[in-house]
Amino acid sequence: MASAFPATLPVRLDLEGRIDVDVSCPACGYNLRMQRIEKACPECGQAIDVVQRDDADRLDAAAPGWVAGVRRGVGLLHAGTWLAPLGVLPGLLVATAGVWCLTRREPGRPEGWAARGTRLSARWAPLAAAVCGVAFVAVLALGGEDWSASSLMRRDATWLDILLCTAGASLAVGLLEAWRVLFRIAARADGPDAARACRETWKRYLIAVAIVVGMAAATQVADLTGWRPAIRYRFALGGGAVLVLLAVLAWAWWSTLRLTGLLKSAVSPVTSGPRTGTQLSCSRR
Repeated sequence: MASAFPATLPVRLDLEGRIDVDVSCPACGYNLRMQRIEKACPECGQAIDVVQRDDADRLDAAAPGWVAGVRRGVGLLHAGTWLAPLGVLPGLLVATAGVWCLTRREPGRPEGWAARGTRLSARWAPLAAAVCGVAFVAVLALGGEDWSASSLMRRDATWLDILLCTAGASLAVGLLEAWRVLFRIAARADGPDAARACRETWKRYLIAVAIVVGMAAATQVADLTGWRPAIRYRFALGGGAVLVLLAVLAWAWWSTLRLTGLLKSAVSPVTSGPRTGTQLSCSRR
């Protein structure tokens, strides 16, 4: 996925050209700290996929107010992910607030058109999903009709379908773009493992989105064509589709929770002791 992410991870090196942060080998998990980037992993022989980072690009060299917003945004994103199983809409609103903090324009930093497009997509797409979610709940609450699941199955709910589809599509786009923003932040925060997790999660998110879109398309085709097996075995097929969808959503939630936890650790300031590879000191100068 070279078009979405750099092929190698930018990391901090010491004066002798050795890796100066904790970074795991993607093949065996060996800590590559103190290894030279031109060599292979001493444990498994896998090529080291890192490159020297521009020291001026480190996160603790950025404006303190912007860095504080990044930390706050990652914390809200992590909290919103935790909250999502208890209430999808509250979790989405909290996570959207987190993404909004994370995607503020960094003062004094040049921004190309591609980076700007990614940042703005990551900022506005979750907000659109949240607005559609609020509108969906408002329609259910203010409709004054029977909106139970069994009733919805029997009636034409075109507007609800539009709101749900728009919310789902916006959320998918927002998450895919947000991981690209977070990849850069994690790399600048000496969090190469978190950056690599962003890259891998992005790839798997594409697969998850393709599964959901494929299931939705198949359902619509079966409904429009009156496919007899779908009608005859609708309960079995519907139940199986729901289970697949729940499994995909559970995986997406768990992956997001794990990833936001790694990012929260990567951008957290160290209160005492030396700087480690997964944390950074952001003293105000």
